[in-house]
Amino acid sequence: NDQDCGAGHVCQCGDPVGTCIATNNCITDADCAPGKLCAGGSGDPNETSGSCGFRLACQTPADQCQRRADCNVAGSSEQFCAISSTGRKCEVPPQDAPCF
Repeated sequence: NDQDCGAGHVCQCGDPVGTCIATNNCITDADCAPGKLCAGGSGDPNETSGSCGFRLACQTPADQCQRRADCNVAGSSEQFCAISSTGRKCEVPPQDAPCF
């Protein structure tokens, strides 16, 4: 459960057990602005405390993407949709980084 994960993390259900994941600013959709969701995605490894690890964050009006497919236009698969302090944006992951 969430209490097992500590501050800044929530439990994502799994089989046979869950996994603790980071949360930037939300746990449920109710924590976000009206009409916005508490959605998962990769963190931005270019930010000070960033990593490509899965995390939750509220959608924002500044978001440039919602998923990796939004970034990979014209057949490119080099970018991913990073959750950053200024919203979601398309970024090129560092070499050998597990960004999705």
